[in-house]
Amino acid sequence: MNAPVQIVIAFLALLVSAQTRVRVIGHPVPVLWLIAAALVLALAVAVLLLLRSLARAGFWSSPHPRTVA
Repeated sequence: MNAPVQIVIAFLALLVSAQTRVRVIGHPVPVLWLIAAALVLALAVAVLLLLRSLARAGFWSSPHPRTVA
């Protein structure tokens, strides 16, 4: 598929999802909000995993590189 065709399809999908509503716990919620919430949650998980890997590597514990004997 060409890039312009994919952009048009993505734009149409956003338009449809912006007008589509689903019921969550009895309340109508726009699908676009659910997509945005999923993206924010995925970004938060990625940031937390990055911070965890930095903490395990000793990023904040010392300004000097670690040597393993």
